[in-house]
Amino acid sequence: MQRLDNSVYVMSQMAHLHLEGEQIRIEIEGVKRRLPLHHVDNIVVFGDVFIKPALIRKCGENRIPISWFSRNGRFKGRLGLPIDSHYRLRESQYLFGQSETEKLEVAKQIIQAKTENSRQVLLRGARNAKDTHDASILRRAGEKIQVHQKQILWASDRDQLLGVEGVCAKEYFSVFKYLVAPGKRKDFPFDGRHKRPPRGKLNAGLSFLYTVAGGDCASALEHVGLDPSCGVFHEYRAGRRSLSLDLLEEFRAVLVDRLVLSLVNLGTLGEAHFEERVGGATMLNDVGRRIVLKCYQEKKQQKIKHPQLQQEISWGLFPIVQARLLAKVIQKDSERYAAFVAK
Repeated sequence: MQRLDNSVYVMSQMAHLHLEGEQIRIEIEGVKRRLPLHHVDNIVVFGDVFIKPALIRKCGENRIPISWFSRNGRFKGRLGLPIDSHYRLRESQYLFGQSETEKLEVAKQIIQAKTENSRQVLLRGARNAKDTHDASILRRAGEKIQVHQKQILWASDRDQLLGVEGVCAKEYFSVFKYLVAPGKRKDFPFDGRHKRPPRGKLNAGLSFLYTVAGGDCASALEHVGLDPSCGVFHEYRAGRRSLSLDLLEEFRAVLVDRLVLSLVNLGTLGEAHFEERVGGATMLNDVGRRIVLKCYQEKKQQKIKHPQLQQEISWGLFPIVQARLLAKVIQKDSERYAAFVAK
């Protein structure tokens, strides 16, 4: 168990979480720890972790979300926030979701931000590269993405936009291995993005942290009052948090990808933190997951200037800020969604 910021991540198998007065009592192999309930904003559990019904009820009353993941980081379910106080916003959201034109305009801004953030990651890698060949490859890929970006504004429907996004993503991941330090490439080979299952250590790290960051996006949307399942770019699918995936697109490259690359290049993550599964899947082991979560929470505390607000806020607040900006568009209080582009 680790207490990180105001989120509690429980990864120890067979751990038990109880309600004890106004505290959470966590029992792991006979060791008991207690946390004041009012200090907790979010509970995330992995694998076989048991939460007593009294604590679940109390979390519901106190608007504390609980998310359940498999031991390897696959999302399984979530106890979200009550929606009764956000009826008008959700009514507007469902009406907004019926307008393909309005959804497409927001989706264009999201994909424009995603591709630009991806491009900036490549250009930053080119600037930092010690090998001129690597730098040249990364710059050329960035230039190709910039050319494809021009097609985003001209997309007339979701299928066209999806095609442009796919081309840019393919270009980005085709050179992703050159963002890995030369001395680490033998231990961390990368031949493309493989999701289900993740193949290779880099894909394992990306998939795990995408899932965790997606949970943060869902929490942000629920906090603002939006339905995480009602997407604008990702279509609705039962059991999928489509709008959370939309929001995550803005942060994938600059938050998750950069962090995973940093952990690999600095040697914080190594071969000992991964395990191979039958069928070729690669997963972070328990120690690896703890390292990634700890560093992710530390990253969320770092502050950068928000381009729209023109003030410094922590990375952890960005999903909430973007969710609020999206809510303004849905409620017709703003004409255009200002998707996040890192500077």
